[in-house]
Amino acid sequence: MRRAYRLINEFVTILKQVGEQVTDDLSVKIGDDEVEYELKEDQDKVPHEMTSQEKKELADYEREKQRDGWAIHPRIRKYDHPYNGHLRIRFIVSGSHKRFVKDSKTAPLEEQLPAILVAFYKTYLETKAKREEREEWQRQQELERKREEERHQRVENEKKHVAALINEAKDYHLANIVRDYIDACKGQDPDRVAWMQGVADWLDPLVSGNNPYLEKRQHGASDEQKASYLGEESSHNDSFLNYLDML
Repeated sequence: MRRAYRLINEFVTILKQVGEQVTDDLSVKIGDDEVEYELKEDQDKVPHEMTSQEKKELADYEREKQRDGWAIHPRIRKYDHPYNGHLRIRFIVSGSHKRFVKDSKTAPLEEQLPAILVAFYKTYLETKAKREEREEWQRQQELERKREEERHQRVENEKKHVAALINEAKDYHLANIVRDYIDACKGQDPDRVAWMQGVADWLDPLVSGNNPYLEKRQHGASDEQKASYLGEESSHNDSFLNYLDML
């Protein structure tokens, strides 16, 4: 394969002269793309000439077969595939052999360097196009993944906002129930009536009044959270939570 090495060295020298990157293992890279290629020597297909060992095994087989009628035929191949000195350079894109340049009687590879360079750069352009196509597909997949995540997040946010709205509306309803009760209590202890009015304002999300002893009412919180803050047990039959469920 000395001829192959000479050809590769000449080919690599030309590539280096035009400014391409060639590594120690003779890989060639242009920009972000490595151009895959391989140089091989062709093989002929010729009838196999048996070795002396194979002739002996065949003779032993014939004797065994004549003696007891049964024997295992030796495995002797029909053809040999000797290298014939003809070189072939293949250019590879995405694992497939896209094109090749080979020896001919009228034009050995050494005389086909211009054609080899043309095939090389065509392979580079195909390799680049494949990479860009793959990167675009990956980019679209990533965009779709992000869009799906954003859509999922918007759905979750919408659920939270709707749940908070329902809870606020319950507070508003409850505040008005307390105010109706206040109207029914007119004429009673004025201090108690004033206190109840303050509780109604504390419950009302439109007022969200302050209470000197209670934290600010979290109107969007769940019934369980509100009942728990007021010391109610959700399992109690007469709990504040059960009352809210009836509203």
